[in-house]
Amino acid sequence: MEVDALGTRCPVPIIRVARAVRDLPPGIVVVLLASDPATGPDVAAWCRMRGHTLLDADPGVGEDGAGTRYRLRTGCLNEGGLDGVGPGQRHVEAEGKLRRGQEPDYEPTAN
Repeated sequence: MEVDALGTRCPVPIIRVARAVRDLPPGIVVVLLASDPATGPDVAAWCRMRGHTLLDADPGVGEDGAGTRYRLRTGCLNEGGLDGVGPGQRHVEAEGKLRRGQEPDYEPTAN
């Protein structure tokens, strides 16, 4: 699947790719084409937050060569993608976080 966001500005590329992958099963490779320089850090952060894997980013696409092709895999723990998080690391990091509205089971220490 390919999502074309060439010529659009933030946050349009992320909105378009989010809509495209919303109902896809895990493991599908999606290509996002975007020319906004902010898309690089945005797509990396979005993938981390949503459990997708950013596989690579190839610059030089589009009519003027100013775009970038981002490949991501849906719904997988990272398997060595560009964000540098290894397999299973997200699960370990998430175990210590509280759910919304949950109280900690320890007394905070004063700094």
